[in-house]
Amino acid sequence: MPTPVTAKLPKPKSEDEFEDFVLDVLRRKWRADVQRNGRRGQSQNGVDLYWQHPSKPGEWYGVQCKNVSSLSKATIENEVKLAESFQPSLRHYYLVTSLDRDEKIQSHCRSLSEPRMAGDLFPVDILFWQDLELELAGHEDLVQKYFKGFGPGLEDELRRYRAEALESHGRRHELFRLLLLPHPLHLWKEKPHERP
Repeated sequence: MPTPVTAKLPKPKSEDEFEDFVLDVLRRKWRADVQRNGRRGQSQNGVDLYWQHPSKPGEWYGVQCKNVSSLSKATIENEVKLAESFQPSLRHYYLVTSLDRDEKIQSHCRSLSEPRMAGDLFPVDILFWQDLELELAGHEDLVQKYFKGFGPGLEDELRRYRAEALESHGRRHELFRLLLLPHPLHLWKEKPHERP
């Protein structure tokens, strides 16, 4: 049976659902009070979610959520430029996307980060869908909240289904069970009409 770590979970369809999911996952990942930045339609300066590092007061982190089917270099650069005007200034910036992991996007983020860090500006990191899925391991409550049908609830549903099927099939199931039991072949050959 697939588990949250091995299953391919369905990606959220709406931006708000994706942002809520990312918010919950990052709260667990960084054990921080991650907050939404304003609401849809307001100027957010390239930052959908933000938090202050729990053990380093004054270090602010920002996230841009991208529930998209593609992500261009120009879009990444534009979001980074917008995030530069976020107040207070960010210490670290993340793009979090529903896209599958992509080496070209990772490489581009690394190439943006190096000169930025040399100039004492925030680095740019990216988290992909697989990174979010891996963060779900051990957080069954989040699996149930966003992906009903996975986790322990699914096992309970399957057990109920099996019990109902056994009860409704009654005799047919008993016959099937008997047919699967190992039987001495010589008994079948001698008395085929008396098979158990």
